[in-house]
Amino acid sequence: MINWYKISKIFTQTDYSQQMELGLNIPEDPTIWDKEYRQSDPVGFIQDTLEEKCNSVDDAPTHLNKWQYNWEWIDFPTGVKIIVITINHNLYVFDGSFTEATQWVMDISDFYLDDYFPMPEENFWDQIGEQEYKVYHATTEDNINNIMKYGLLPKNKTRGITNRGFPAAIFASDTYEDILNYGDVHMEIDVGQMKADGYMPDVFKEEPVTEAKQRETIAWRIGLRDFCTNDEIYNDGIRESTVIFMGAIPPKYLKRMD
Repeated sequence: MINWYKISKIFTQTDYSQQMELGLNIPEDPTIWDKEYRQSDPVGFIQDTLEEKCNSVDDAPTHLNKWQYNWEWIDFPTGVKIIVITINHNLYVFDGSFTEATQWVMDISDFYLDDYFPMPEENFWDQIGEQEYKVYHATTEDNINNIMKYGLLPKNKTRGITNRGFPAAIFASDTYEDILNYGDVHMEIDVGQMKADGYMPDVFKEEPVTEAKQRETIAWRIGLRDFCTNDEIYNDGIRESTVIFMGAIPPKYLKRMD
């Protein structure tokens, strides 16, 4: 494919004699190179144009309108704004750099997700009403007697690479089927009674799940309706149903299920 952008650069960076040596003729209308480049490679053309000529994202609309690209501003709740460009039914992001939209979402560092869409703080205990509410935990025959005597104690055990930095905790699930592979003895934790007794240790969701939700929210905001990160985190043993208790759970709230 002819790179019209590079050819136009040759004309602006060489003199007439050099152009003749390269076998090039100066066109009557120098903008013909831009037009040809835009037709042959609309993605490459606008990427080169924006990244070379824009000092900030605010400069982009002038060039996008000049070359009749389909684009829109996207504003996030934090005040950050980017431009999303549609080319041949594919989405691209310009935020000072030009990137394919899905790649742009995936490239956002975990540390900067809040810069676009901070997730509201969720309190696990707020969703626990007066009705009976149970979560589930799996263990082994070797451990069950001590657990029923002393309760569940936080331990430094994790489910995969992505949550290996999590501190000592008790991993449970609000979905019974999701604990079946983690032990042959299954337990029921009566969190409804824990709340009724006023015993409510800190409870969290796994960080990869929260981050995945943030990425999906950002992706949906810019128009990526099919974006999903669940497969990646599920392959590492992470589940949205997981609840993590940061404090001990006394025996009175535990019941062996089998």
